[in-house]
Amino acid sequence: LTGSGKSSFIKDATGNHKVRICHTLDSCTADVEYFSADITTRNGVRQFALIDTPGFDDSKKDDVQVLEEIANGLAILYQQGIKLSAVVYLHRISDNKVAGSAVRSLKVLKEILGPNACDITWLTTSHWSETSLEKGIEREEQLKGDGDKWGSLISQGAKTFRLQDTHTLIAARNLLRQISNDSPYPRALAIQEEM
Repeated sequence: LTGSGKSSFIKDATGNHKVRICHTLDSCTADVEYFSADITTRNGVRQFALIDTPGFDDSKKDDVQVLEEIANGLAILYQQGIKLSAVVYLHRISDNKVAGSAVRSLKVLKEILGPNACDITWLTTSHWSETSLEKGIEREEQLKGDGDKWGSLISQGAKTFRLQDTHTLIAARNLLRQISNDSPYPRALAIQEEM
C-alpha cells in the first residue's frame, strides 16, 4: 500500500540516497524502479536486487494501473530469466483497522504469488514507532490469525518480520539477512508464468 514504507525500506537497505521518499499526502513512487544492495550475510557478501513499486491506494493511479505496472516489471525479470528469492509485503502496524484497500491488496498479492510462492513471502510490519508496542503486537496477532488477512499466507509458508523504526537501516538489512538465511530456492510467481 502507498505509505507503508516500501521506498524507505529500500533506501535503508541499499544506502542509496537517490531513492525518493515523500513526506506529503501524495504518492511518490510513480514507476517500478530497480535498486541493488550488497549485504554481508553468514555466507559472505550477497547482492540483492530490490524492486520498488507504486503502492495500491495510490493518489495518482487506480489499482488496476498499479497492478499492470507491477506485472510488467515482473514480466521483464521473467523474460530475462530472473526468478525471485523473496517478496516483501509491507503493512503499517500503526493503522487502527485493515482498510478495504489493504484487504484488496492482500487478495491481489495472493493472486500474484500463486500457490507455489507463498513460502518466499515476507509479511512485514512497519511504522512501529507510531503505536504502542502492546497495540502493535495485538494488531500483528490479529493479522496472523485471520485467514482473510495474513493467516492463509502463513499457513502456506509465508514468514513475518517486524521492521522496527528505531534503527531502520539495521532492521532493513537484518530482513535481507533473514531472507538470505531462510528463503528457499528462487522461483517465478504465478503472474510471471501466466503472462
